[in-house]
Order: sequence, then structure tokens, then C-alpha cells
Amino acid sequence: MINIPANSHTKFAISERMVPLMYKRTPFSLAILSLILLSQLAACASSDPDSNTVETTTNASDETTTVAEETSEYVSPGVDYEGETFTIAAMDLDMVYAVTNYTMISHDEETGDVINDAIVQMTRKVEEDLNVNLELYPLTNDDRATIDKVTRFIYAGEDEIQVTFPFTVALKNYLGTPSLLLDLNSIPTLDLSHSWWDQNSIEAYNIGGKQYTAVGDICFFAKCAPIVNFFNKQLLEEYSLDDPYEMVFDGTWTIDKMIELGRAAANDVNGNSTVDLEDTFGCIAESTSLGYFFTGAGIDWSKRDGDEINITVYNEKSMNIADMLVPFFRDPTVTMIPNDYTGYTDVFQELFLPHFMANRSLFFSNQLLLALDFREMEADFGVLPLPKYDENQENYRSTTNDHWLDHMVVPATNARLELTGHVLDAMGYYSQQLVTPAFIETTVLDKTLRDENSEAIIEMIYDTQVYDIALAFNWGGLTGIVGNMINNNTTNFSSLYASSESAILAAMDKTMEELLDT
Repeated sequence: MINIPANSHTKFAISERMVPLMYKRTPFSLAILSLILLSQLAACASSDPDSNTVETTTNASDETTTVAEETSEYVSPGVDYEGETFTIAAMDLDMVYAVTNYTMISHDEETGDVINDAIVQMTRKVEEDLNVNLELYPLTNDDRATIDKVTRFIYAGEDEIQVTFPFTVALKNYLGTPSLLLDLNSIPTLDLSHSWWDQNSIEAYNIGGKQYTAVGDICFFAKCAPIVNFFNKQLLEEYSLDDPYEMVFDGTWTIDKMIELGRAAANDVNGNSTVDLEDTFGCIAESTSLGYFFTGAGIDWSKRDGDEINITVYNEKSMNIADMLVPFFRDPTVTMIPNDYTGYTDVFQELFLPHFMANRSLFFSNQLLLALDFREMEADFGVLPLPKYDENQENYRSTTNDHWLDHMVVPATNARLELTGHVLDAMGYYSQQLVTPAFIETTVLDKTLRDENSEAIIEMIYDTQVYDIALAFNWGGLTGIVGNMINNNTTNFSSLYASSESAILAAMDKTMEELLDT
């Protein structure tokens, strides 16, 4: 029997005056500020034709690196590995999404593309610092959900892959057999307390004092994976709707507000009383979106009590969220979801992306990587965190698409631990200083700096990332239960969970026994 706990919240609101404080917390923030200040200085210099200022040219990436290095805790270890090869198994995807033009490391020449050049620079700096040769063992789209290409080396006892970066959907296959991995705490030169490691991930994945995985700036696709709410500023203005940025900063961006704005924007444009592609919609979403909104609204799928894990997603609040959102997502006059549109090879690329870019939907709930596809969009767009349950919820919370969030793991066959720690720290540091700011510049500053709030929103999303071991393992198909509520147009979470509870708990118990006994 599961007891339904009463909700209890603490009042908290983010004010506009608090926003600048976010920029003082990390080297990443300073890097962003440097880019902004450089653009402002350039604008000021060029605005006065009568000034006696001598025109100079400044490389933004050089300036960014300089500012960031002044505050960094990284110190090159001063070791020389004499060109030793360090092999990284990571995604080298060939897909239609813009983000797949990039990978973990690159030895190609700089092209002028901000992200590509940052990855090239990061690779060079790591290799120069340590005198190593970084080599990519490429994984394809077909490898995203499996670990077979890497584990064949592990089972053979071969130290061929020194580190790999599985997506969440494949991570459970590693963690479910902990003998495949090294405890990261056993790497003497690796310090997971550094700012380029996401401490939320460190805490979430530490089980019985063992750390088999972590997420940080080194994880390129993790930058792309957070679920956000894009919004179309032109539609916001056309329909005279309240500014959602103001709601975010004053703590009032809630599910109710999102639904209110979405329904207000939905409009039968051609007046034919039929839902068609000439209409304006309130939202574009996925069939799995409900689970994302659960997390954003303060639902913990599981909670830790020492080494004990309890499934906590089934409660009164979850059922209330389902009651609020399922009707919104399944109203065909308001929300576009893949279930309602057939005949497309890739409904997101062929329909949803162009529809949003043509100012036909107010919101687009999806992962941040889609911003790269919006670079040709004529209208302005903004980026929002997932909404709170209500104004009493203390903080905004972010989650990710499990097919895009990559984690760092080290195969148990890796015998070069000193080298591994040095490489991971160097990659983490230079990714923090170069790659992360470049990604933000390309996804946000290129498009949404026009609203002056996007950088703060993006950092808020990164800082409030939630990692939940129940989501990583998806015991008993737990996440699918919630996803199917949209697919089946039902709000009956209670019966759906009850029918799967025994399988969920059995799978969880088996996993924890294996992890703790290793």
C-alpha cells in the first residue's frame, strides 16, 4: 500500500535583481559576460564616427579564454605522456539535426563555426598540455541505446577504450553490470569536486560510496539534452500575451500559466472550424512530455535514504499534474503531438520545426538542441524552463531527453588511471572554458540575446538539472507508464501505476543488490 503524502512547499520567488548574481557563480558565467561586454564595447566604438578611437579587432574566443582562466581552479599537471594515445568512444552521429554536425573531440581544421572551432581548440589544448593523442572511437545513431561496441573489448579483457559516453538510454546496461566499470573514486588523479563536473549528477549516481558515472562540461551532448519550452515572440506580441520571462523571474511561471497562454494562442486562423496546418497552435510536444513536466513540477521519481531507494513518483501531486496536462496535450485544437500526425518520415523535421519557425505555435517543448535548427528562423524566439507546479514550488527544475544526455564512464579494463584522470580533468576544464560557452553563444546569443534574458534562463536550466536513478534505470518501464497516459489519452495514473508496481519494485531491488554487492 502506498501512502499519498500531503504537499508541503516553501515560498520562493526569483526577482530580476537576482538574475545578475547567477553570472558571478561560475567561469562559464564569466565567459558569457565577456562575450556580451565585447559586443557592447564594439557597438559603442562604432556608434560615434567622430571619435578618435583607433579601430582594433579582438578575437572573442581568446578574450573568453583569458577571462575564464583568471578564475579557474585548473592547473596543468606538468606531465609528458610522450604522444600516448587515449581512446574515447563517443557519438559521431549522422542525422538530420544540426547538433549532429559535432562530436566529442575533433582534429579537423577550424572553419569559422563557433562550436566546431571550440571543439578543435579544446582537443588541441588537452593534447598540448599532456602531450597525448586523443582518438575517437566512433559510435553511430544505432549505438545510442546499446553498449555492445565497447563491452566486446571489456569482455575480452582488452584496454582498447579508456573512456566512453553512453546516453541515458544505454547507461542502465552499464550500471546493471557494475563489473564492467571502474569506480571513478579509484582514479587517483581525477577530482570530481571541480566546477566542470555537475555536482547534482555526482550526488544522484553515488551508490554505496561508489561512483560509476558522472556528467559535466566534458559531456558534449549533455549541453543539448535539457528539455525546455521554446516560445515564439511574434505570436506573443500578436496576441498581446503576458511576457513569460517576467513570470520566470518573479516565480510565477507555472503549469496553469503555460496552459493559459497556450490556449489563448490557439486560433482557427482560416475560420473553417477544422483543425488544419493553417491554424495556430498553443504548443508542440512529444508523447513523452508528461514525464518531463512531472520532474519540472517538483516530482521526484525516487528518493534516497542512505543506500535505500524508494519510488516516490506515485502521489497525489502527480495525479493532479496528469489531470492538468493530459487534456491540454491531447486537445488537437491546442497541441500538436506526433500521435495525431502520420505519414511523415520524421514528423519533427518535416512538420513541427517548420511549423514553429513559421509562427504557427506559441510553445515548442523539446530539448535545447533544437535551437541550432532555429538559426534560420526570421522571428525571435525565447527559451523557458519547465514550469513549476504552482507558485509555492521553491525552484524550477530541469530534466533531459534520455536519448541525448551523455554520461562519462570508464571501462574496468582501463589500466592507465593516472593518465585517465589527467585527460578527463583537462577535457572537463577546456570544455567548460571553450565548448560550453560556444554552444550557448550559438544556441542562445545568436538568436535570443535580443531579449537580454536568455543567458540567465539557460544557466538556470543547467544549474537545476535533476538526475534521478529511477529515470536512468527505468525500472519496470516506469517512465513509459507516464508517457502512455498521453498516448492513451488517460489521466488514470493510479491504476496504471498499480498494475506495474510489483515489476518496478522487483527490478529496482535486483539492481540495488547488484550495485551494493559489487
